Amino acid sequence: MAAIAALFWSVLFFGLIDLLVVPLQDARFNAHYVVETSWGLLYTALVAWPLVMFAVRARWWIFLHIVGASGCAVLLVGLVGRIPGQALAGALVILSAAAPLVMSMRSLWPAARPRLRACPATPLVLATIAGIGSIAHAVAVVAAVRSNAVDDNTWELMHLPMQAAFGFAVAAAAFIAVVARAVGAKGSRLSALPASVSAIWFGSVCALYPDVVGSLGVLLSIVVIAWGLAFAATALLGRTPPAL
Repeated sequence: MAAIAALFWSVLFFGLIDLLVVPLQDARFNAHYVVETSWGLLYTALVAWPLVMFAVRARWWIFLHIVGASGCAVLLVGLVGRIPGQALAGALVILSAAAPLVMSMRSLWPAARPRLRACPATPLVLATIAGIGSIAHAVAVVAAVRSNAVDDNTWELMHLPMQAAFGFAVAAAAFIAVVARAVGAKGSRLSALPASVSAIWFGSVCALYPDVVGSLGVLLSIVVIAWGLAFAATALLGRTPPAL
C-alpha cells in the first residue's frame, strides 16, 4: 500500500515531474522554477520518498510520521487559507501514512516501543530554527499571494500556498527526526535526510534563480543550504545519544 501511495504522489500528483523541471531546464516553466521545485520536493522528498523507505523496510515506521506531518502541513494551510482542494490533498496524504501504519502496527509494535534516550541538543536547535524559519517563510508567501504574484497550478491547486506548506513540512520532518533519535527508532539517522535534502535542493534552486516568484534570494538561500548540510551532518555523523 505504501508503495502504491508513493507512486500516486510522485507521478499522478506531479511530485517527481515538478521536481525535474529545473534539472531538465523546461523553458515552459522558467517563471515558476521555485514554486515547481517546492511542490516537487513536498510530494517527492517529504511524501513519496518516506513512503518508499517504509515499503522497503517496515521497521522504519518513523518515515510514516514524516508523511503524516507533511500532510498535516498541507491540510493546515488549506484550512487557514480556505483552499478546499489543498485541505483535501492534505487529508489524503495523512491517510497515505495512517493506513499502512495501522495495518502494520500489530507486527511493528514490539520493535516500535520507544527506548528513551537523551535528546540530541544540536539537531533540536536546528529543528527549532527551521520551525521559526517556516513561519517567516509562510508570511513571505502570503505577501506574494496578496501581491498577485504570477503562480502556477496543478490539478487546479495553486503552488504558492503549497510552498507555504512545504516550509512547515520541512520543519516538522526535522522535529520528527530529532524525536526519532531521542527514542532510538529504527532508521532514525536516515530520517533526517528528507528535511536535509529538501532544504539543500530548495536553497540551491532559490540561489540560482533569486528573482523568480517564491525565491528566498541569494543570502537566505545560502542560509537554508547551510542548515540542510548541518542537519544532515549532525544526524549521520553525530554520536548516538546515551539511554536514560
